Amino acid sequence: MGVLYTSFESIKNEVDEALQYLCDHDLEVNPITVLGNMVQEGLNLIESWRSNDYPQNYDYHQGVENLANLHAICRIVLRSRNTRFEKLLLSRLQNVLKGDPRMLSKGKHSQERDILFEVLCAYVCSQFASSVEFEEPDIRCTFQDNNWGLACKVAYGSPERFTKAIRKGEKQIEKSKSDLGLIIVQLTNKFPHDKMYWRDTKKGQIISSQNENTQRQLFKRLLRNTVKPFSNAYRDDIATNPRDWNYKVRGVLYAVHTIAYFQKRRCIMSGCYFSKYSRLNGTPESYFINLFNEKWQQV
Repeated sequence: MGVLYTSFESIKNEVDEALQYLCDHDLEVNPITVLGNMVQEGLNLIESWRSNDYPQNYDYHQGVENLANLHAICRIVLRSRNTRFEKLLLSRLQNVLKGDPRMLSKGKHSQERDILFEVLCAYVCSQFASSVEFEEPDIRCTFQDNNWGLACKVAYGSPERFTKAIRKGEKQIEKSKSDLGLIIVQLTNKFPHDKMYWRDTKKGQIISSQNENTQRQLFKRLLRNTVKPFSNAYRDDIATNPRDWNYKVRGVLYAVHTIAYFQKRRCIMSGCYFSKYSRLNGTPESYFINLFNEKWQQV
């Protein structure tokens, strides 16, 4: 599980730099879009923090959540400059920026959110794999002489209904030219984010945990509990509807981001949980999964 801290001042500098980069590439942010609104709200939060003067009844967590989502996109944009992934990122940003680009919080089903998750997964892969491309099943890349295919799915509905999306991912991988494949599921929509922090009901203020390890253990437990019904539903579906496995699909990797507070610091917590359907110890699959998890936690 990864923990990422960033000061408000650093966020302001990176947001300004990323917005200028987008403008230079004819991707200027429209003020009336969701992203444009996130930019304005984020800058307002930073100014309120600087002056220690917040509007009456201000929802601090909502402000932090918007700013964290904005900063996540800006980090990916800035880290991708002058890399092999830059051209790939620019090819997808036009669609992402006009929709709802929040990837660290819950949101309605939209094509833009689905594309953003694919962009995020492709970016993560670009940190340790080669030849990353947006190709069937959703992403293709090369790692340790194997051609990997990733089917990216965002969970919106119930675990039982979501098994249809996973079955679709299986078929995408099996029909693709990849040697091995994973179904990667974003569970951010289903994660109980409100259990990661406490709020003073009288003052409306966020109460920070004093122990980082306590927050880590809480996140791990909530992640396991969130994954469990989805993993169980998929296993039940396999038992009910046996597959004619071709052994390309190695399992399902569930991924989550959330926001937490401790010692008066804001942070992004993230992690992955792998539900395997074969023995992977010491195989190339396990190395791929470990590296994906490691890089996911740095986003």
